[in-house]
Amino acid sequence: MLSAYELNGRQDEILLQQSTILGSKLAIAWQGNSKIPWSELNFAHNAVIRSEVSIAGAGSNAPEFYILAKYSRNLTYQFLAEETFRRIATNVC
Repeated sequence: MLSAYELNGRQDEILLQQSTILGSKLAIAWQGNSKIPWSELNFAHNAVIRSEVSIAGAGSNAPEFYILAKYSRNLTYQFLAEETFRRIATNVC
């Protein structure tokens, strides 16, 4: 959605709103002490499903959260992205 928002010249606010809603739902993946987001979520209960953590998944989600923070001006997304980047860079999961 963020790519579509950018390609549309950042004119379609609905795309940004929906991206923010999705980002808020996905942010629960960082529950607990993990700085790497959990890979599986239960949206019905807004809870993580304790499973293996995917560094590849985390690595691809973090840039999206960073961009979402930029456009939504919600620094929570930036914080989550930066924590993930730091954890991956230090190789500590």
